[in-house]
Amino acid sequence: INPSTGATDVILHGRFSYWVSAALRQADLMEVGVASDTDLNNLVSIQEGFDAARANISAENSLSTAEYGGDMFPAISTPEGIAPCIFIRLPFPGNDHDAFSMDHDDDDGTVPSVDDSVVPFESPDVWLSDPATGGLIESPVAAGTEYRVNARVYNIGCADPGPVEVEFFTAVRNGNGCETIWTSIGTDDIQHLPVGETLEVSATWQPNAGDYCLIAQLSASPRDKPNDATVAYDNNKAQVKVEVVAAGPF
Repeated sequence: INPSTGATDVILHGRFSYWVSAALRQADLMEVGVASDTDLNNLVSIQEGFDAARANISAENSLSTAEYGGDMFPAISTPEGIAPCIFIRLPFPGNDHDAFSMDHDDDDGTVPSVDDSVVPFESPDVWLSDPATGGLIESPVAAGTEYRVNARVYNIGCADPGPVEVEFFTAVRNGNGCETIWTSIGTDDIQHLPVGETLEVSATWQPNAGDYCLIAQLSASPRDKPNDATVAYDNNKAQVKVEVVAAGPF
């Protein structure tokens, strides 16, 4: 009971957490859009999340106690609507920039990118194409034919990393893994990669017959450089498996 008014006040638990969570999702629990991305760069910063939470809480504060207790606000006036805790998971200390390629369709840059149920041989960001037409080429492919190897690179960090060298490698497949000896087949450079942007790079490849891992490695800083096969533990590497046969229709 509010001693000043004699009315029963509804205590709205977790309002700030609720509205910050809604801002980061860009929707509340009723799936009503929250316009938190004010600079329209497809990213919601902590500042934008705070601003959206403050604006929505201020708007609620202007409503009457009776309106708070009604069905208009089930997400914040009932225990069931209290927002869950928000966790920010970082695999290593934060960087100003983070050049990144996906190991699989659900990869968000978290390291490691897979668990025991997923084998990282199916990156959507590494593929072969016809050098003349740009058309997608799928495995198996013909030995002795020239192909273009392509990679897609994202910047999921907070600043332009400057020059990013993308080096393409092959490694002989060994069961569910790859040999640790990689053979470079070419490089391509990105001079600038603005925050939230995506660019594509490529190199040419004329393979011999064999069963390969085709790998793209991004090198925006010394941390990105190790030439090892731990693709799932480094969001600066991505790979696909490619079978190369001597001849014949495919």
